[in-house]
Amino acid sequence: MIMSAGLWAAFWSATKVMAAAVLISTPLMASLTAPKWIFLEDPNWGARSVDPPEAIFFRQLPALGAVIREAAQNSLDARDPALDPSKPVKMRFSIHRGNHALPSDKAQAYLDGLNKHLVASGLTPIPDLQDGMDYLVVEDFGTLGLVGEAGPDAERDDEENRFYWFHRNVNRTQSNTNRGGSYGYGKASFSLASAVRSFITVSHGADGTMRVFGNSIAKTHEIDGRAFGSYGDFGIHHQIEGRGDGALPCEDLDFFRSICSDFSLLREQSPGLSVIVPLPERSYSVEEIAQSAIRNYLMPICQGKIIFEIGDCNSPPIEINRSSVKHISSRLEWSGEIAGAMSQTSRNSMDAMIDLALWWNEQEADAAYSLGTLTESEPHWYPSLIPEEILETLKGKLAVGEPIALRAKLPIRKLDQRTTDEGSFTILLMKREDQGPSDALWFRKYISVPNRKELFSNNGYVAITVADEGCILEDMLRLSEEVAHTNHEYQLVSERFKYARGSIRFYRTAGKFLLEFLTRESPEIEEGWLSDWFPTEESQPDKTNPRRTRRRSRRSKKIDPDDDEVIGPMQPPEDLSRNHSWDVHKRADGFSIEGSITHDLDYTFTVKTAYARDDGKKPLKMYKKFDFDFSDEEQFSIEDSGGITYSLVEGNEMVFTVEGPVEDYFVEVAGFEVEGRDVYIKATPRLTRRED
Repeated sequence: MIMSAGLWAAFWSATKVMAAAVLISTPLMASLTAPKWIFLEDPNWGARSVDPPEAIFFRQLPALGAVIREAAQNSLDARDPALDPSKPVKMRFSIHRGNHALPSDKAQAYLDGLNKHLVASGLTPIPDLQDGMDYLVVEDFGTLGLVGEAGPDAERDDEENRFYWFHRNVNRTQSNTNRGGSYGYGKASFSLASAVRSFITVSHGADGTMRVFGNSIAKTHEIDGRAFGSYGDFGIHHQIEGRGDGALPCEDLDFFRSICSDFSLLREQSPGLSVIVPLPERSYSVEEIAQSAIRNYLMPICQGKIIFEIGDCNSPPIEINRSSVKHISSRLEWSGEIAGAMSQTSRNSMDAMIDLALWWNEQEADAAYSLGTLTESEPHWYPSLIPEEILETLKGKLAVGEPIALRAKLPIRKLDQRTTDEGSFTILLMKREDQGPSDALWFRKYISVPNRKELFSNNGYVAITVADEGCILEDMLRLSEEVAHTNHEYQLVSERFKYARGSIRFYRTAGKFLLEFLTRESPEIEEGWLSDWFPTEESQPDKTNPRRTRRRSRRSKKIDPDDDEVIGPMQPPEDLSRNHSWDVHKRADGFSIEGSITHDLDYTFTVKTAYARDDGKKPLKMYKKFDFDFSDEEQFSIEDSGGITYSLVEGNEMVFTVEGPVEDYFVEVAGFEVEGRDVYIKATPRLTRRED
């Protein structure tokens, strides 16, 4: 048995008070050093009762997707700096079920003390394990493991204490910016993937420590009139006079070897971390894990930073690395939603995406074409950002299917600083062999941020946008990501960075705007065509508007008919006014059409929209499909009062029919996101013949 002198003292202290402990009510296992599930009792009658919020943060992702995204990110963050930097981190996903499940008698030992807390929390109790316990194993190699002080004297702000930040920290951000995570919620994905909301870690630290510990996320609950917290630990009970109770990891070498044997872990000889997810909430397949790994971590795979090994004990495992990723991808179906990627794709699309990523990995650092320099104002895309001397070259290469790389520099200034730093990122573009829907990926450090709201409408292309590591843009993007790292929310950083909204939008929409510009069919580009999307390039005040929310109210403030900003006809044509009254109402992110029909008549509305202009040109004639497209369901929401049918929703046009009589009808459109631009609306109703 390997223990430090301090841990020996702590252990014997815990042993003396074990009989009095209220935390563990089940009999001791054969070894006094064997861990159990422990939920701390709350002795304070005035303590707050708070259920964990982790499930809320990951509700957009399936459990499998969250596990893959968070596990790989944690492993890349934990890479051992002492190792050869050219060697990748290796991740192993191993599925055990059926004949390869853990036998019931062994499984019960690892669930000891857990069931009563699950039941008291109103969660699903441990099922009948007569046929054994299915489990999922996630292991990494080439990493540090959970090093650091695990006892009560651990310094909570010690950046190097990986045990503390993994097992003890929730919703506290490390100051270290050179990492993928931000909030400390990521490890909750392992609990959420388990039907019993629990996981066990087996750590072989780079410092030689061998530790077994676990976490469970339940809810605040009571047992026999005693109040317990929502978080549980799989460990050794430890009590300190005057400081209360807690749990320590098990460092008994015999137990360490036993759990490695029971769960087929490759841990004893290799430093790193193994995570056991007992009773996965659903049956995962090798194909699902492979798809998610490739989609979410394509760039680090192609860069040789990470290798995935995936198996299910019924067949030899597959290894996804820089050399094999294209071949393995071609064997996958790529149909349906990809776990954790918030998207669907096709085999042709992924093949092109992989080709593009591999191509870029083989290029020299200066292979990207440099775009023009932005001023230190609200950043916007303009045609002049592409130097004229390279414009035709870029268009020619893209047209014949050659990949291109463009490098953008983005001035960013923190609000508490007077100086401006330079952020930078690279946009990769390539034409596909087929004309299927275009596809795009965005990477910050090594993790993809998959929200696809900024996808371009052009068919037949792929794009990858990558923020440079270590620059201020990467830091801003990291801080702007919500817990699950699926989107960049400028509201999260608007109080830290000047022009936060514009900077993030500039990064997210780079591929969309550049592709539209480089693929225009017209041989002549109208001066200022791209600037119509946004205000002028001149300096503008920073606007930190609150986050846009979809309004569901049926009524909004009517616009004054005499106001110059009024859009659309405020009064119906004379021949309709006797039986049909209607209005157009302007909203912060859209508009609504509301009215009533007093007779047994139907009216068909033709609605055409465009961004308003101040140059005298007619808005509808100047509309371009890349401005916006009503058919983009990720950007636009359309709600109505019912009894309304749509015959056209595409581009800048909608056609819908309202069935009368109806006392009060409405159609609401929300989703316009370009700040500072008014929307011009032309709405025309006409009486339509009702088909009997």
